[in-house]
Amino acid sequence: MGWKGVTVMDQRIRFISEYFDGYFPVNELCLQFSISRKTAYKWIKRYEKEGAKGLEDRSHRPHYCPHETNGDIMKAIVDARIKHPT
Repeated sequence: MGWKGVTVMDQRIRFISEYFDGYFPVNELCLQFSISRKTAYKWIKRYEKEGAKGLEDRSHRPHYCPHETNGDIMKAIVDARIKHPT
């Protein structure tokens, strides 16, 4: 199946549409769309929870950094660098 001119979002919406039509089981749809079952169920769950917006790509950026320096310490370092530039 060629996907020229078709965006990833179009492919995801088509997958969801075919899933809810109920003509094919998930494993066959996964073969047709060349995706894993884990990905398929992730898209289905997101669509059920958020609608079409749930199918959009999401950031892979971590929500926090466990070894991030405390803000007070950062301010002290910046102040020291400003006071002693060399």
